[in-house]
Amino acid sequence: MKFVKLFWQIPLSICSWLFFHSMRFILGRLYTFALSRMISEAREWKVFSEETISRPFALPIIATKGPRWNTHAVVFTAGPLDVKRTLSFEVATAAASASSWSIVLYSNPGYETVASIESFGIPEGEQWHDLTLAPGNYSINARYYGLSDLANAPKVRADGVEVVPARMVPRDSNEFYEDLYRRGNWFYASLHYYVFHMLRLRRWLPDSFVRREYLPAGDPGTIFRYGFILADECLEVESRPQLLENYDLYLTVYNRSSFPVAWQTIGDPSCRTAPVPADGYYLFRIRRKARIVEEYGEDWLRVQTVAAPFSQGLAYRSTSSARR
Repeated sequence: MKFVKLFWQIPLSICSWLFFHSMRFILGRLYTFALSRMISEAREWKVFSEETISRPFALPIIATKGPRWNTHAVVFTAGPLDVKRTLSFEVATAAASASSWSIVLYSNPGYETVASIESFGIPEGEQWHDLTLAPGNYSINARYYGLSDLANAPKVRADGVEVVPARMVPRDSNEFYEDLYRRGNWFYASLHYYVFHMLRLRRWLPDSFVRREYLPAGDPGTIFRYGFILADECLEVESRPQLLENYDLYLTVYNRSSFPVAWQTIGDPSCRTAPVPADGYYLFRIRRKARIVEEYGEDWLRVQTVAAPFSQGLAYRSTSSARR
């Protein structure tokens, strides 16, 4: 029966992969064209929120450019900005706004990761941080984990001139994730059909291919762990004490349309998630804390899927407690 299923699942997965990359190319060109017309908006921070995803074509574009939604961080973007030599960020504002944060620069329009600033790499008390860049256009993607009460996006200067002012980051920006999965339809199911089967067949596929297809847009400061999960299964997570002492561990579970259906911050050495109601896949984000004693070890985290005890039922919603 497994062979018979693979006989039609593999061709459908190939079609899905082709469909995803075709839509990614088409929508990417549409997005680049739209940005070129939005000169004034390029010079202000745009916070991911209900308002963002309600704009025309926004959800399909995100579903192809960054479909592994980060439910733990408030994400905001700016650009593209024209830079001759230096881009500067008021990192003191970021440090006062979040317990952990990153600012990542991408080339435009290629969207390749160019540089990043991480909260754990900035000396305490530093006000501004400069990045020396080749002349060109750059887009900025910032992520705040653990917002303070008065969180603000930082000021940005290009070649010594302020180009993006600070902006307040609302604490309720991520509330749209609670029912985002309800927006799923045949389009998103077709886009991401191949992902579940790619992860199931991962041992027979090049690791570089799987990582490139599955992982989010480059964030050099984050370590990832991932895999697939079947309906009615739970994740058993065993964390070494060194992991929780030196890193923050975030888990998001997605359905097969790549919409998040559950997420939690893991703070206990041993944890079992609630069972999932349908097939899908998971992603751990491992974020280094400001001061660490030991570098991350691959054996610090053990993850396995297990059948859910019958008594647990099938309830599965976003939760939070006390992470390739």
